[in-house]
Amino acid sequence: MALLGSCCVAVSARADGFTWDLSGDVAQGSLGDIQDTDSAALVANHYFAPVDDSRGPYELAAFLDPASRISASASHQRVTFHPIGIVLPPGATFDSTSTTDNYAIGGRYVLPASKWYAGGDYTKGIFDSSFGVHANSYRVLAGKYLGPNTSLELEMSRAHTDVGQFADSTSEIVGSSFVHVRHFRSFAYSLFGGISQTSSHATFPSLLGGNLSSTSPRIWTYSFGTELFPTTKLGFRVGYTRADGQFARGDSYDVAATWFLKRKIGVELGWSQARSDSTTPRSDGANLRFVGRF
Repeated sequence: MALLGSCCVAVSARADGFTWDLSGDVAQGSLGDIQDTDSAALVANHYFAPVDDSRGPYELAAFLDPASRISASASHQRVTFHPIGIVLPPGATFDSTSTTDNYAIGGRYVLPASKWYAGGDYTKGIFDSSFGVHANSYRVLAGKYLGPNTSLELEMSRAHTDVGQFADSTSEIVGSSFVHVRHFRSFAYSLFGGISQTSSHATFPSLLGGNLSSTSPRIWTYSFGTELFPTTKLGFRVGYTRADGQFARGDSYDVAATWFLKRKIGVELGWSQARSDSTTPRSDGANLRFVGRF
């Protein structure tokens, strides 16, 4: 009877888990008085084994109980440019807009015994430009769980943009990151961070014939943050990112609050700000994300 009871408890706990994680995100941002950005995204994750959400904060369920998954996402972004220094008649506007649609598909496979995992994704960008802009990116990653609450990951990505006959650019990113979760009675918190290096190369036609090429100086990016969970339903996150390049440096900050109204329904509100020591204006952004699981 005891064995039967323990099996029923295990099945009951698993029944409270989920195999689908869906989220929708809307965001707004501004780059000084130069441009405004509006975006929306949908993301779907399907796990091949039920994810147990009883091991800690609901926000961290997929991290604390890792499972193989496939993912798909779609996003739309609209950027409105506001030229400055141009005198126009009252009521006239010289604004211009551009839109971008991104579609991505990927996945991750987790070895249940060793907790090694590997994955990747592919993203296709579609622009409304008349210049024939095409963009795509690839990313591969591999990682290891160092115990039940710590992961270390290495990833590499390559993005390519082709602007018709005007330019051809490629950027590559290599980086590593970590996540560590600690529990103290009913209180939990996570620490996360990473370091990456970005290199870029562009080719464009010369007026004298042939092609010219340009290689941008490498940029190092460092990030660190923490998220506090006073209850399994509530999370408060703060993060900091530093980018160091040969000609410019920048800092960005972000804060967010997550609340699971119910066990499988959550909402997140976030805010971010980025500053650069160059002449680029300050960038501000805010986003709202909804999460549903079943």
